Amino acid sequence: MKNTLLLILALFFFTSCKMNEKQSTSQKFNTDAISMFWKVTEHLKKDRPLNDSLWNSYHNLKGNIDYMENNRSEEQFVEHRRFLELIFRPSFADSLNQIIKRKKYQNNDIFQNLIYIKNNEKALKQYTKTITSPNYYKDCISLSQDYLPKNKYEKIPKDLTIYIQAITYDAAVQDNNMYFGLSVVHDFDKLKKGIVAAHELHHVLRKNKSLKNVLSQKDSASYFVINQINNEGVADLIDKDLVTKFPNKTLMGPLFTEWLLGDAKNTITKIDSCLSQNAESEGKYVSKNDFTKIIAYSSGHIPGLFMVKIIKQNGFFQELIDNSDNPFNFFYLYNKAAKKDIDKPPVLGEKTIKYLHVLEKKAFK
Repeated sequence: MKNTLLLILALFFFTSCKMNEKQSTSQKFNTDAISMFWKVTEHLKKDRPLNDSLWNSYHNLKGNIDYMENNRSEEQFVEHRRFLELIFRPSFADSLNQIIKRKKYQNNDIFQNLIYIKNNEKALKQYTKTITSPNYYKDCISLSQDYLPKNKYEKIPKDLTIYIQAITYDAAVQDNNMYFGLSVVHDFDKLKKGIVAAHELHHVLRKNKSLKNVLSQKDSASYFVINQINNEGVADLIDKDLVTKFPNKTLMGPLFTEWLLGDAKNTITKIDSCLSQNAESEGKYVSKNDFTKIIAYSSGHIPGLFMVKIIKQNGFFQELIDNSDNPFNFFYLYNKAAKKDIDKPPVLGEKTIKYLHVLEKKAFK
């Protein structure tokens, strides 16, 4: 199993304006998983064991099992079951207090998620109504559109289903399904309302330039990492820019900040070297799997967030947004911003930039 912390963080994650009139709001919310979660916790509060029958009724709900199969491991599902009893059964209270005192699971988001839910149970039971309301959803779309070119959006699929779950402190989008961890939505909303949902909606709404030509395996691997970093980097302006700016205001803020930004400079240097290697016409090349490891299984959050912060603070925010459909533009703007930045972050080499221009023509022309 891959490093648990990397997998935890890889998945992951308000000014109102008029919503695009053509935009559909016919999404569906599925609250079966969160409703069943509260039934499970009420059962546990009576100090009854979590038997297989009740567990399977909860485990097999689409909002739970589909999310976990796409984003986590079965071992973490089992861990969730174990922590449910530990945290919500009264007979385990002394053991739980000792574990918290020793900070045994302070970096485990399966555990910390349930602690957050227990500590905020009353508010969270009401918050499902908030995040499934039409006005909340429309505001999230409007916020997401603030980070997209004006009046240039994809249509939201009519069959989009948003599942509300309590398994992890995470949110994700796959195909026509979104998964919102109730805890992370509630926690991040303290910084700015709707930022988690707006981030995920950004992935749905943002237009992408279409590949016009078939790329070689080497060029395809390079395009993959460029596209991943642009995809998450721009969306991270909505939520993770705030979370890392005020890390102590959210549950996992300090951990997010260290993980997302701590090794970002080194990662940029590695990517620069790898893209230069792929610029060569012959010899061994850096594969898609290699790039996935280099960006720490983060889907592009590393080093996307760091790069987008440099772009924003050096005055290229609007240019980034206006051309966010083109992943190569992200890298060109980063280099301009990095050369301007007083802290002198890593700059991409001339060979890499030349290769990106060649690859852009191969991809789009």
